[in-house]
Amino acid sequence: MLLEHIDAEHTRPIILVRYGRVWSLSLPLARCWHVLVKQERRAVFLLTLGPGAAVSLVCMRANAAVMPRYMCRIALELPGG
Repeated sequence: MLLEHIDAEHTRPIILVRYGRVWSLSLPLARCWHVLVKQERRAVFLLTLGPGAAVSLVCMRANAAVMPRYMCRIALELPGG
């Protein structure tokens, strides 16, 4: 339901990711937030980009238990090096 809302109301692409892999994503700064979905368990992550090098990642799970917990490492490359 959340993914359908994001797709219909916010016209954001939904990026499928697999846990335990390194991903290289090129995300436009013009869009300040992006949606990542863990393919195997359908966990929804909201990735936000802010001024400078500000990046946040939040896992959203409706009516779910606290577990499982996720871990993420984010490396950022700004345009122009």
